[in-house]
Amino acid sequence: MTASKKVTAPAGQAPALKKQKPPSPKVAALAMARASATELWHAKEDGPATGYLSHERNGHTEHVELRTTTATQWLGSLTFSSGVVLSRADIESVMDHLEAHAIHSGQRYPVYVRVADLGDVVYLDLANEAWEVVRVTAKGWEIIPGGEAPVRFRRPNGTEALPIPERGGSLSGYSEVVNTSPAGLSLYIAFLVSCLVDRGAQAILNLTGLQGSAKSTATRLGQRSVDPRRAMLRGRPRSEQDFCVAALNCHLLTLDNLSSISSDLSDTMARTATGLAFTTRTLYSNGEEFIISVRRPQILNSITDVVHRPAGDAGLLELRHPPVGGLGAGHRGDRLVHPGAVGAAALRG
Repeated sequence: MTASKKVTAPAGQAPALKKQKPPSPKVAALAMARASATELWHAKEDGPATGYLSHERNGHTEHVELRTTTATQWLGSLTFSSGVVLSRADIESVMDHLEAHAIHSGQRYPVYVRVADLGDVVYLDLANEAWEVVRVTAKGWEIIPGGEAPVRFRRPNGTEALPIPERGGSLSGYSEVVNTSPAGLSLYIAFLVSCLVDRGAQAILNLTGLQGSAKSTATRLGQRSVDPRRAMLRGRPRSEQDFCVAALNCHLLTLDNLSSISSDLSDTMARTATGLAFTTRTLYSNGEEFIISVRRPQILNSITDVVHRPAGDAGLLELRHPPVGGLGAGHRGDRLVHPGAVGAAALRG
């Protein structure tokens, strides 16, 4: 048997170092994500904890739910600029690690959609590019960076920005658009202002009137004034689950041009106004429940009165629209009203 020969470096020369392999794409992506995220944290409401990350963009802080397309795109923006290519399995693995850190090591914060009412202070998410928030107290209101608020806001798909509130603004423009009596206009504005606080049961505004009486215009204006969304007006939901998911992902829920509603949907609307808890089996599980707990104000409109059951403890507000010639289907007179007017009115207290 021939003995192995030991190879040594020449005298005065350091031995050659073994070349290290570059980190795998998954490891590199995880390192970039951990370096770019300013905080990994979680929220826990009725079900399992949900992981979030916060990161800096253009001088402000943004909050992103980890198990969303937005988080995946954020990770993609990091890896794309560095030339790192991730497989779907790599992306899932990175998200699993970030989520585990957020849930088990991160702080817990409450998460809201559009309005966070803490009793002595109310925070209103403007949902703009700068991630600004309005803080309202008994002494007045001010616009602050979202990162300075003690609450975190979630921005579901379709969320659009509210205009910056203007001090000394006027609500007079609503009288030119909302087709109702002076008393009805006061009721309409009071409802919109009530949407900007969350203290007990929320109200349901029921708009009725003949075709061409500008019911959809008033509904759309209400949505733009409180919680503007890309899809302003929704049709009748197909199921209670669809209704609950819609309510979970907005602050003001609007239903347009209802010809009828079932007894079950009427009950669901009332429960949503007072505080709905909806449970269903978690997908791909045998016994685990998925829980939705939500309380939301609502606007619905119809030609005939479709609300045939009492709303329980919820405040059902009836507003009749008389026939009108100048305003009708497709009219966009709601553009005459500055959407920040109601916000400014609410902030004035």
